[in-house]
Amino acid sequence: MGEVKIKHKRTRVNTINKQLLDTVTGELTELKNETLYISKATSQVTVDYKNYVYLDTNRLGILLENGIRQVDLGLLITLSRKIQNRFCVCLKDDEVPHTTKTIAELIGETPQGVKAKLNRLEKQGVIAYTKSIGNSGWGKVYIINPHIIKKGINLSKTVCELFDDITAPDLVATTKEAFSTS
Repeated sequence: MGEVKIKHKRTRVNTINKQLLDTVTGELTELKNETLYISKATSQVTVDYKNYVYLDTNRLGILLENGIRQVDLGLLITLSRKIQNRFCVCLKDDEVPHTTKTIAELIGETPQGVKAKLNRLEKQGVIAYTKSIGNSGWGKVYIINPHIIKKGINLSKTVCELFDDITAPDLVATTKEAFSTS
């Protein structure tokens, strides 16, 4: 588990015409336009993980509405275990991208079965199998759509341009109808 820290609520204290008492020495100190806060522990904690990804649960809901298969969703989550910051490349380890063969070994299936799942994910716009943006020596790699899952906050503009945002089918139909009737 990550590092757990107790959250505190800070309240600013009005310091105009106030004195601060040192309870050890009894010394009084005049406070003149100083910034002073009282900090109290709350009943909440924050958990800081070293390695995590962001999952957009709104997009996840849309994928479920669009009929993504549970096995394909499971594969997507498994692939997100190690993705490259900024470029969303699916990595086998810290420096080597996944191939269909290494993904098959990871989940204990045949490369043909894994390729069928990857093709379905690609057709749904969830992943792309394309030339690496961040490392030209890698050749073609699997990249996860950053609208759904990403690692870190800063992303390459090129990765974001590679994918369309995930939308619900009825939203697309409504948008097309609005433009065709005008």
